[in-house]
Amino acid sequence: MNKRIKKQFWLSPKDAEELKRKAKLAGVTETAVIRLLIRGYEPREKPDGRFYEAMRNRPLSETTSISLPPERMHWGLLMCRC
Repeated sequence: MNKRIKKQFWLSPKDAEELKRKAKLAGVTETAVIRLLIRGYEPREKPDGRFYEAMRNRPLSETTSISLPPERMHWGLLMCRC
């Protein structure tokens, strides 16, 4: 069963702005930031356009296929706090 449970909470204006800022930097929603924090991950800033350009220009033979769990599929956006 995959029931969804609604949670509502209040943030100070400062905390709300920080949540919005971190979500924008990581390229994910505010909800995703909260879910990641609950699971022990801290969102990191997504790479800039130079990273994606470099990845597009790499020969296919230089890329490596790595199997990651779904919550780690954002290229370098997440950092485990294990």
